[in-house]
Amino acid sequence: MLTTFKEFRADCSRYFKKYSDPEEARANPPNALVGRDEDWHFLCDHYISRAFQEQSRTNKAARQKQPYNHSSGSKLFLQRQYKLAERKGEPVDRVELFRKTHVRAGTFVSQAAEDAHVSYALINYPLSLYIFARYLT
Repeated sequence: MLTTFKEFRADCSRYFKKYSDPEEARANPPNALVGRDEDWHFLCDHYISRAFQEQSRTNKAARQKQPYNHSSGSKLFLQRQYKLAERKGEPVDRVELFRKTHVRAGTFVSQAAEDAHVSYALINYPLSLYIFARYLT
């Protein structure tokens, strides 16, 4: 339920941003809100409010400071680590957790994530390059 509502809110926000003029956006509600003008007007007022704009700027700046994204969604890393350890039957270290949370479809989400993974693994787990290369594949 929460995921569906969050997706709905995000869809409405993206729809609102398509319009350069807030009044034009207000006059053209998305299909999901046709006939529910009061709800759409409430959302439009929310999107143009000073508090929302400030929060949006703050969040945008925080996202830009992140050196790389992850592929875990909203699940906490500790939850992910616990589930992985439960599945494997043994503890999962930070290097393995980082790999599991920053790889999508067999590839790291960015070159920065891959570089961080390699450097952290080499610093914290002195392995021969041969063994480490085999670990990456």
